[in-house]
Amino acid sequence: MAFVGRAPLVSTRGAQIRGLVISSSLNTEPTNAPPSSFDSLELFERLRGHSSAGRVAFAAEDGSEHSYDALLAGSATVAARLRGLGLPAGSRVAFQCTPSLSFAQTLLGVWEAGCVAVPLAVSHPPAELAYALAEVEAGLVLASEPFVSVLGPVAASEGRAFATVESVLASVSARRTTMATTQDHTPATTHDDDALVIFTSGTTGRPKGVVTTHGNLRAQTTMLTQAWKWTPEDRILHSEEPQQPMKLRFC
Repeated sequence: MAFVGRAPLVSTRGAQIRGLVISSSLNTEPTNAPPSSFDSLELFERLRGHSSAGRVAFAAEDGSEHSYDALLAGSATVAARLRGLGLPAGSRVAFQCTPSLSFAQTLLGVWEAGCVAVPLAVSHPPAELAYALAEVEAGLVLASEPFVSVLGPVAASEGRAFATVESVLASVSARRTTMATTQDHTPATTHDDDALVIFTSGTTGRPKGVVTTHGNLRAQTTMLTQAWKWTPEDRILHSEEPQQPMKLRFC
């Protein structure tokens, strides 16, 4: 059983109270290896490879298809906006998006800016959203239009900066020509850097934010790709809320 990494739990006001050990039976890097260069960069290099091959990244319920080029253009736009706001690396960015291309663009853009993604369940009531924002000490809150009327006032009541996903992505077409500069701007990220906070269901108490590192995500993605023998020709149906861990996979 190979040690993959830690997933600390976030307690009141962001304090870490204990850690979970995540393991994998796959052969992974030795635990005594120095931090590797995995990073957002390795992920984005792979995505750019798919983009140059003209591959489709997402097929929506309405039958529309979206390319890796569109995915990366949106990601670059989000990252540029976050950097423009002066968010330091490691800031938690909470967002509530429809299960669409914009969700993936926002998630990747947060990572591209060197921040930590906190996807919020679209089914959560205002009290739970306020709790989540306070727990992670969100530096920025984003929402797709259908959720603005609920999440916007919650963010204001918690004193959090707020913007709509649509406004952040508004200049996506202008950013397409600058996608090649992504590598120059992506902060160096190691396996041990936090990537994602997903809240537990709260069945045994108040929900806790489980912090997953980039190394955890890389190991999980590698395990799924190898175990299920995914190839670029496969199509994978996403039918649950997008913040569910099984849905956050880029292969």
